[in-house]
Amino acid sequence: ADVRGGSRPRQAIDSIAQLRQLMKDAASRLSSNGELTSLPYVTDKATKLLELIKNLQRNNGEKTRIIIFTEQTVLAFPVAHLVQQVTRCNVATCTGVGSMTDGQRNKALQSFLSGEAPVLTCTA
Repeated sequence: ADVRGGSRPRQAIDSIAQLRQLMKDAASRLSSNGELTSLPYVTDKATKLLELIKNLQRNNGEKTRIIIFTEQTVLAFPVAHLVQQVTRCNVATCTGVGSMTDGQRNKALQSFLSGEAPVLTCTA
């Protein structure tokens, strides 16, 4: 064997090629059976929230305003993203001091009040 470990780089390259093929095969299987590709994985609590939002919007029309409170700032943006993806409506987010500027917070509140974003996620 080479003093500089000549066979090791070749083994690493072969391993990468095998890993790449395994990943392609796994992606193909996931897309063919729909697992993890139809809807994002969400908890029962999030599923119930989405159902409630859809029902409110269906029963009360376009002028419905919904405020969702999260306990943690870190959850406000992912919840807003999920709601926006599933309901296809604009969602504004307003979080506490330190995570948004006053201007960002005011813009989010204005878009909610004007109806541009009928859903607002914010921290409790």
